[in-house]
Amino acid sequence: MSLYATRWAYAQDVKPAGRKFVLVAIADFADAEGRAFPGASTIAEMTGQDERSVRRHIDSLQQDGFIKSAPAAAETVHERLTRSGFKLRRKRSGQPMPGNRCGRPSNRTECPVVNRTI
Repeated sequence: MSLYATRWAYAQDVKPAGRKFVLVAIADFADAEGRAFPGASTIAEMTGQDERSVRRHIDSLQQDGFIKSAPAAAETVHERLTRSGFKLRRKRSGQPMPGNRCGRPSNRTECPVVNRTI
């Protein structure tokens, strides 16, 4: 779980509320590099939505550039075909994700996550 990724998700201008809640739920699973691998059923259970709605919200979040598909590390061909996840992405607006070292936008489009001891 990344507190910074979750904070970043809350700070994004995402509407409607169900779509934003899906983004926050994905961010709650993010590792230090912004990768998350929750299933649609897990997100549906967390957010109180049905899986179909969650999948529609995920599609919209991908189209809008907030997340992108990221294959999971897998040891077998079957795992590679069945496991997938997401990578959080910073929008082109230049808004840094909370936790960026100097609080300034970087040239990277992927979500910059800084490891800090809390």
